[in-house]
Amino acid sequence: VEMILGDTRRTPDQGPTIASASIQVSAVPLRQAAAEARRFLLRQAGSHFPVHPDSLRSENGQVFAAANPQRRIGYGELLRGQRFNLNIDGKAPLKPRSEYRLVGKPVRRGDIPAKLTGQLTYV
Repeated sequence: VEMILGDTRRTPDQGPTIASASIQVSAVPLRQAAAEARRFLLRQAGSHFPVHPDSLRSENGQVFAAANPQRRIGYGELLRGQRFNLNIDGKAPLKPRSEYRLVGKPVRRGDIPAKLTGQLTYV
């Protein structure tokens, strides 16, 4: 999920950037968007697995049946290069905190090299 910031016609209205509050404001909508995308991908994968959709899991960009984790299909194969737009209704189940693997850990930021080299265009 890529979150576009700054265009409130297409994104959550984050209000002003004050005291590093952006993450507190944007985290919930971003989690909801990720949950909706995951639910969509699991539904798409349903036709590839002869199991109930509730028994499908996702991990590392792949979907698999919990009973047979060796047989997997990648997100890219499911989407076949197509973009998708979903309405976020807030009803897709969020990942439980007990399943977090990255939250609270250092993660390499993809935007830093462009900032350091001056390639990033600022408004």
